[in-house]
Amino acid sequence: MIAFPDIPSLLEPERIGPVCLFRSSATDLLKLDFVFEAGSYYQPQLLTAVAAAKLMTVATRTMDAQRLSEFLDARGIVAESTSNLFTSCLTFYTHRRYAGELLPVVAEMLREPALAEGDFEVWRSAKRQELAVHQQRSSTVARRLWYQALFGTDHPLGHAAAPEDADRLQLDVVRDYFRRHYPSAPRHITLSGAVDEQLINMLNTNTIAPSLPTPPSHTLPTPHSSLLTPHSPLTAHLPTSQQTSIRIGRILPHADTIPFEDSARLALCTSLLGGYFGSRLMSNLREDKGFTYGVSAHIQPYRGCRVFFIASDVAAGTADEATREALGELQRLADTPPSHEELDTVKSILAGDAMRMLDGVFERSDRYCDLIESGPVDLYDPRFPQVLHDTTPEQVSSLINKYLAPDSMLCCQAGVVQ
Repeated sequence: MIAFPDIPSLLEPERIGPVCLFRSSATDLLKLDFVFEAGSYYQPQLLTAVAAAKLMTVATRTMDAQRLSEFLDARGIVAESTSNLFTSCLTFYTHRRYAGELLPVVAEMLREPALAEGDFEVWRSAKRQELAVHQQRSSTVARRLWYQALFGTDHPLGHAAAPEDADRLQLDVVRDYFRRHYPSAPRHITLSGAVDEQLINMLNTNTIAPSLPTPPSHTLPTPHSSLLTPHSPLTAHLPTSQQTSIRIGRILPHADTIPFEDSARLALCTSLLGGYFGSRLMSNLREDKGFTYGVSAHIQPYRGCRVFFIASDVAAGTADEATREALGELQRLADTPPSHEELDTVKSILAGDAMRMLDGVFERSDRYCDLIESGPVDLYDPRFPQVLHDTTPEQVSSLINKYLAPDSMLCCQAGVVQ
């Protein structure tokens, strides 16, 4: 049987009360993650969630932007904020010697961010410019077009921000969002690296640790069935683009609605198609045809929903043929099972990928926070290694026909299109 890491045990943190720990004596660094149920799913206007998460790390009631920046820089502390679909996360990297100084500042960020007009205007100007640049990127346009067509513009995954959304957003909306969705304590706290009991005590001293029950998690609404019907290829012409971005895929049944064996084997099929350098899509579109530098296939998990997609940036004028070749690889795999040698290679690659994703306590804490956002992932299930080992070439072809048939795919192109 292929050597596979014991992922469930690696992702099961030590717990002290409501705080999750990934300890390591091999580093003097600390990583602190504070996760709130405050992602874009809950926002009243586009960009509200990301604005609130970012501004929390800019200034507090007693420390303006310059003073806070100087405090962090003098100690080599890195502060990051991310806003996802359901969760927002504030992350700090620091040497353990500065934990006692950092935690009171973190407590003030979480409870009393300044959310000042000047800081908001600086953020809004930068965000407007960032979105304007993204609107010219073929890969961004293809992704947005594809999600809108797949889910519909009324679905949380079917709409994306534009520069004018930054202009529409008002600071009062951001402040109200903060009051409503950032309670007195985070939903989750994850500490990794040089963690000791003194740090836990400091969390409690600064009243950061959660003391209330975990708020309920929400899941995505099911897309309307008519939106699952494939359409003719959708296109967006960007005359100044030097390439064309293609995206091909579909909504998959949620893992809870199909047999676990089928769900787990979909990860194997996806890796075989486009999960490594020698995959079928790479061999065809890059090595044989020379259409692209890279092409990949993925399954993106969300709470209550999963999406399969193939993505690539191809040379101008080759998008139609590249799309046909990608769909052709799906059809060939549906018609003819892979060899045992190819399948064994992909199984080994999946095991190696799992090891790399968990190679260190910071990586483990990242994956743990990912699970808070997305919900369970097949790769991290204790049954996965056995299913992987038992999968036969014939089962791969059967699964492609069942869930990844070429005629079930929605295709989009953005860039120089014919």
